[in-house]
Amino acid sequence: MSGSNELLIGEVGMNKQIILIFIFILLGSLQVSGLAAANPIPYPATPSPEKPTLNIETPLNNSSYSNTNSIALNFSVVQPSSWSIDYDFFNRLGQITGIEVSVDGNLCSCPYNSTVIATNSPQCVTPPLVNYSIMLNHLTSGIHQVNVTVIAYSFYANPIDGSQNIPVPKNSFTLYEYPIVVSDTVRFTIAPPEILIISPQAISYDQSYVPLSFWVNETTSKMQYSLDGQEVTMTGNSTLTNLSDGSHNVTVYATDEAGNTGNQTVNFMVEKPQMFGNVLSIAAVAIPVAAVCLIAGLLLYRRQQMTQNK
Repeated sequence: MSGSNELLIGEVGMNKQIILIFIFILLGSLQVSGLAAANPIPYPATPSPEKPTLNIETPLNNSSYSNTNSIALNFSVVQPSSWSIDYDFFNRLGQITGIEVSVDGNLCSCPYNSTVIATNSPQCVTPPLVNYSIMLNHLTSGIHQVNVTVIAYSFYANPIDGSQNIPVPKNSFTLYEYPIVVSDTVRFTIAPPEILIISPQAISYDQSYVPLSFWVNETTSKMQYSLDGQEVTMTGNSTLTNLSDGSHNVTVYATDEAGNTGNQTVNFMVEKPQMFGNVLSIAAVAIPVAAVCLIAGLLLYRRQQMTQNK
């Protein structure tokens, strides 16, 4: 029985020790938090030299995209790690307040807490996300320019005592906002179909018909050609017929599945042989020959007559 009492007394003593240790830890944490509240992380006396990092992932700069009219704008914005340190429970050393996206000079100014708009350009997005993805739709053929601008502020203090760090209550100094702007631009091209006309070439043809053959670098939804301003829809290589003498021009158009249209033009001549001209050429040769033969015949006949009279 005495052994059981001793065991019970030992367990009670151990529990008391655990409780005392817990109380000491709790008091220590309260003291530390009180010191932290009394001595908050100071604001710097000058603006932070650090800036947010902006990285545009797509579209790639100076890249070309074919058979599409929509491009995904993907970019990331990372604020400096020092900005995530709380001065108190509500304020930090810096903050990203807005992001602006412009497409071909059309700027959309995005106020703080604006919403993400996933439509065609221009776009507004809201910090403090890290990764952003926006579809740029209804892009036409040609060169386009996308600009992303990050607007941020670095907070710093004007100390009353002139020190470099301010471990005093916030209402004892004036807090300033230093504007920081980080911007990046990419240019890309929406390329129409490329066309290479193989025939006709820029030469002169002596016939009233010429083959029309060409090459296109991508799948098309529509093809047509224009001969001297007259448009004709086709499905592939064709033949230009009933061509009159003189200069002609043919333009081949190809539209891809995204609606982008490319074209190429070739100028050529048609000069068919003239039948009347050929007759004159033959006559010019035949008449002198016939005259020579006639004269020679007359001379021979006269000589024979003179011989018979003797």
